[in-house]
Amino acid sequence: MRYQIYIDTQSFIQRVGAFLRQREVEHNLMLGLCKELLSENSRYELPPFHCIVEANDGRVLAAALRTPPHHLILSHCDDLRVIPSIVDACLAAGQEIEGVLGMPEQSLRFAEEWRIRSGCGMKLKMRQMLHQLDRVVPPERAVRGKMVAAQANDQALLEYWYAAFQMEVHGILPVEWFSAKQKEYMSHRLAQKPSLHFLWWVGERPVCWVSFRATTERVVRIAPVYTPPSARGCGYASALVAAVSLTVLERGFSYCSLYTDLANPTSNAIYQRVGYQPLQEIHQYEKNGDR
Repeated sequence: MRYQIYIDTQSFIQRVGAFLRQREVEHNLMLGLCKELLSENSRYELPPFHCIVEANDGRVLAAALRTPPHHLILSHCDDLRVIPSIVDACLAAGQEIEGVLGMPEQSLRFAEEWRIRSGCGMKLKMRQMLHQLDRVVPPERAVRGKMVAAQANDQALLEYWYAAFQMEVHGILPVEWFSAKQKEYMSHRLAQKPSLHFLWWVGERPVCWVSFRATTERVVRIAPVYTPPSARGCGYASALVAAVSLTVLERGFSYCSLYTDLANPTSNAIYQRVGYQPLQEIHQYEKNGDR
């Protein structure tokens, strides 16, 4: 087997697209990023890193993608022997890997190999579950309020909530979110019709936010889902996720995908009650400085 590094996203997706679409829900994150990188309104300012590992007969065995400064994303692979080749590609390209996302055995193997080759240790940061939905189960109880498509004048609120979401989930303030590039990206997404962002309003105030993005012609990814602490426990997230998911299916998509933190049993139970089924566990490793 051998690795190949691609300079541009178009060449990468032409080579690896068929391989990724064989498991298009599992690969929704990588496919969605490629779609965004090819658009005129990409939020990423640094050049991406793409590589594939192929067999001697030309078959694609695995792929990896990174949008600096974010973590490396690994595709599905049937043979863990491809992982050292991905490490070789990262080192050859001078990638400063701070973390990796992938299926449990693959991400662990990468973390171990990266420690051996680079001297930088990684630790398990988060266990996630990728869920899939193709039919919405209405919430068991009625929830006050209604779904409303977000408008351009909601941008400041969504920026604030996104920062709070990132702080809560990852423990860091996403300063880059407030760059001119990020603000332009949010403005572009809010202007798209039909809407991609939705709020749950109760009376005169929004209490929950759900957004989605199409990753392929058949699959969308629901993210983020955010309810401020003062509005939690009232069923707003369940109601809005169900309503947005139904909207997505009515627009002609076949599947909704959604990631949850397995350490949060509440959110996992909420989404499963409205029809999301566990599909694949994903592990996130991050650099810990051990040598």
